[in-house]
Amino acid sequence: MSQNILVIGNGFDIYHGLPTKYIDFVNNTEIKNQDNMFIKYFQKVAKENQTWIDCEQEIKRVVRTIFDVLEKIREDSANQSLSYLGTLSIDKVSDDQRNILKNIDLVFEEKTINYRVVKVRDEYIHPFYGINISQIMTTMKEELDSLIKVLEKYLMNNIDVSSIKIKSEQIKKIKPEYVVNFNYTDTYKLYDIKEQDVFYIHGRIGNTPNNMVFGFEDEDEFNLDDIYFKKYFQRIQKRNGLLDEKKFEPCIYADLGKEPVISHFFGLSMGVTDGDIIKKIEQLSNVCVIYYYNQVDYEMKVINLIKIFGKECFMQKIYDKEIQLEEIE
Repeated sequence: MSQNILVIGNGFDIYHGLPTKYIDFVNNTEIKNQDNMFIKYFQKVAKENQTWIDCEQEIKRVVRTIFDVLEKIREDSANQSLSYLGTLSIDKVSDDQRNILKNIDLVFEEKTINYRVVKVRDEYIHPFYGINISQIMTTMKEELDSLIKVLEKYLMNNIDVSSIKIKSEQIKKIKPEYVVNFNYTDTYKLYDIKEQDVFYIHGRIGNTPNNMVFGFEDEDEFNLDDIYFKKYFQRIQKRNGLLDEKKFEPCIYADLGKEPVISHFFGLSMGVTDGDIIKKIEQLSNVCVIYYYNQVDYEMKVINLIKIFGKECFMQKIYDKEIQLEEIE
């Protein structure tokens, strides 16, 4: 006897044949005409990488680059004349940052990069007070909100659960009492799972108001510059709630004692972006079974788990069979 929790990520939808890869979204014909800073950047990155892109990590690169360059400009501001306010020599920007800035023209003047200088757009510069960081933050937040709405529309127009013909025998056997859903979709209904037993940790499509979470992990809780882009803040901001820890409390039988709580991770990359939630679920569970597609996926999941738990801790959990990896049939 065991009490089973099902934890599903985007790979769950992909397994069932749904077009929910980032590359599907970015390359969609309706998306290509969207006037959005992040979408335009995604398209340029996807064109370079051909078949793969991690949109949330690209958001992280863009946001961190913008704030890092703005900080360098502020540090230089004491030595600048009014005519050079909001500028930075291109030599003080890394090659990687330079490539990102060339593809972002909402905050910085793209053409100025060709003249060996990075310049903040005039609308964000006050002649006496300097760069208006607050206004830049507002603009970037609006772009993120716009991106999320476009993503929601894409999913609502392109996801049809009723058309799915594939079902996993492994998931059928699990018969979960509780589902932690990292997806915005309701593909879990294929397995007769009731909606009241599902926690949409990142929100869901069709919700009013929109409560979809899209961003990156928190690496520095004291850095609040990019807080609107951090997943933990968005979960609070959009009132998505917390894991119901009572669902992880084992049932007790007089003749069998406590039944173990087993959390089954299906279709989740186990990436550090969701590391805080993964650690929490692991702490609440007796055993975590992590499903993988092939050897490459197995190795990637192991690497990600080491990043989350640390080498020694992860190795001990594998040895004690508290974390187990199982191939998808």
